[in-house]
Amino acid sequence: RRVIGDAAITDWTEFRKRDPPPDSVPDTIRPWLEYIKSVHASTTKKIARTIEMPAVDSHLLRLWENRRSLLKRWKRQRLNRTLLRRIAALAEEANAYASQLATEGWVKFCSSLQNTLSTAKTWSILRNILDPDKSKSATSRTLQKIAEDFPGTDDDLMKALKERYIGETPPTHSTNQMSYKGAKNEKLDAPITKEEVFAAAQAAKRNTAPGEDKITNAMIRNLSDKAIEGLTKQFNEHYWLKGKVPEEWKTAKIITIPKPGKKPSLQALRPISLTSCMGKLFERVLHTRLQNFIEDSGLFPATMLGFRSGLSTQDAFLLLQEEVLKGVPKGGEHLLLALDLKGAFDNISHEAILSELNIIGCGENIYNYVRDFLTERNATIGISSVRSEPFRMPNKGTPQGAIISPLLFNIAMRRLARALDCVPQLGYTLYADDITLWATRGSLASKEQTLQEAALAVENFARTSGLSCAPEKSEVIRIHSKRYKSNGKIEIEIENQKIKEVTVARILGFWVQSNGRANHTIGLLKSATKQVARMIQRITFHKKGMKESDTVRLVQALVMSKLTYSLPFHTLNKSEEGQVDSIIRGAYKAALGLPIGTPTDRLLEIGVHNTYAELKAATLISQRNRLSQTKSGREILIRAGIPPHPQNLDEGLVEIPEPVRRHISVAPIPRNMTKERHKERREERIKWIRKLVRGNENVLYVDASRYNWKRSVVTIVSSDTRCMVSSASLYTSSIAKAECFAIALAIKSRERN
Repeated sequence: RRVIGDAAITDWTEFRKRDPPPDSVPDTIRPWLEYIKSVHASTTKKIARTIEMPAVDSHLLRLWENRRSLLKRWKRQRLNRTLLRRIAALAEEANAYASQLATEGWVKFCSSLQNTLSTAKTWSILRNILDPDKSKSATSRTLQKIAEDFPGTDDDLMKALKERYIGETPPTHSTNQMSYKGAKNEKLDAPITKEEVFAAAQAAKRNTAPGEDKITNAMIRNLSDKAIEGLTKQFNEHYWLKGKVPEEWKTAKIITIPKPGKKPSLQALRPISLTSCMGKLFERVLHTRLQNFIEDSGLFPATMLGFRSGLSTQDAFLLLQEEVLKGVPKGGEHLLLALDLKGAFDNISHEAILSELNIIGCGENIYNYVRDFLTERNATIGISSVRSEPFRMPNKGTPQGAIISPLLFNIAMRRLARALDCVPQLGYTLYADDITLWATRGSLASKEQTLQEAALAVENFARTSGLSCAPEKSEVIRIHSKRYKSNGKIEIEIENQKIKEVTVARILGFWVQSNGRANHTIGLLKSATKQVARMIQRITFHKKGMKESDTVRLVQALVMSKLTYSLPFHTLNKSEEGQVDSIIRGAYKAALGLPIGTPTDRLLEIGVHNTYAELKAATLISQRNRLSQTKSGREILIRAGIPPHPQNLDEGLVEIPEPVRRHISVAPIPRNMTKERHKERREERIKWIRKLVRGNENVLYVDASRYNWKRSVVTIVSSDTRCMVSSASLYTSSIAKAECFAIALAIKSRERN
């Protein structure tokens, strides 16, 4: 069997039992890194992977090891029928679990293909699934070919990569001399707590690639409480209070991958920076503090939608639908302008970020840390097996791949939002570096003047922030009604270049047509659905491959998600709605293996899909519930003429005080668990929790639910013996508030006892 690599299986239970280093705090983070790596190495075993066994699962491996152990015992006791039954049961359980792993892995893979069916890479992956003999990585081959075809030495190749993706611009002047001049902020300047570090560790993604130190998020997530406490002390004494960032955390390993859908070349690569996961852990703590402070203080306008909890691109679509696509006067028009900034994240000036941090009053510790975090960064860049020597990055832009970078970019964009707010009769949204402006009032000349004034504001902001506009990528479109007669050309300039007028524009993946229709979006949806149908036919050929349950999920992931992304925010006529319903039926017929001529009423009787009207209603209801949970979201709803959900208006939740929070321990909750599909897993977790707290008289269980149509909620506190300890009724519509009250009631009941 040809070996294709090793699979590492870590005993995380043993990993967590290992004691941390001595209580003394080292001068650098390096001893901690060496300790974590040594513990991980001692609790990890490697298993060779082959083509026949390309992946290894720890639980499945344990099942087969148990079966092998029982088989050895049976060879010494061949008349023991009990052992035979146990061996057979283990084999059956292992086979069932292996089948479950394969299904879950495929469903996860299908979800990862969302919105990528137009790329060659996706189809290459699907072809490799159909034919295992062609399972070599297309990405590796492409990168190797680019490196081999380069006409020069390896040093010349690295120089060309640096010029293309880093730039040879000499570093701008350092911002190390810029001191904090904002208001004091004792809350943000407070020492970091163990609870914050633990929460940040559990929020980390499991599959993030490590940096040069080889510390993974899986290692960090499984650190013991003592190790977390020691790390917190290290963070506070050496980095937080001093405002210094270790050199290891400011060094990035830049890898390159081919851009999908483009001809392989040195100019068609996408750089990805790999930085220290330990540094990202500290960034996540700072990000949570600063983000919560900004949201609680209302420092971001509701029109700034990017990288904010509870907001998404669909909220921009809602505003476009209500303010631009609807209410177009007969014989008149609405103007929509989409502006683009060149390399915004890579070129935003550090002065723009630090000056805004001074304005919002972020506190001296965060300011000093961010200042040191942005300056004097190092990196290496490579392609295939060739890698450059470390070099100094220019002192501009936000580090790619850093947790806190999107938030810092948003902070710098506050100045642009203030400038646009001063333009009368202007509507706008900001999503990262995508700027969407519109004018809907007055004559065509006044609308044009409004957008020109806004474009000048964007240009001034860009010029003073180290950025520049991209006129060639900017577009203006006029939305008009039927039988519209043009009143003249639209002339809007930016960077002394005229912005081109188009009849179809793409705003954050939302296609807008000048006639207000959605036939372009429907046409793209038809093409995507045909691609999915053809793919399903190939992977279910002769009733092999994926079964109906999997193909239905594939349709939901690749067709329904694309349909519900932007189409509900278009105003469709009956003919267009009929076309969309036809697309939905065609996709599900392909998934179920039904003939294309299957009667509609018979298909609806099966009950496996929803109509477009039902999907649209569900999408808009879900959006309303999501927006109702935040202050900015409620502002968007009110602006769109939609009342927020009354339950969220009654939320009234506040942050737990730090002295109280230190005494609260919340174990990580498994994600993506459903009542039906993960019944056994949920029951096993219940058994584990009961075993953990068995015999402890202070353990109580709480719950809350509505019990009539009024705003009343009953909360019940019961002990492990299933006897009621206390109960109460609240006049509230908030389940979260009722749960908090139930916990407080449980604490009080124990204090009385």
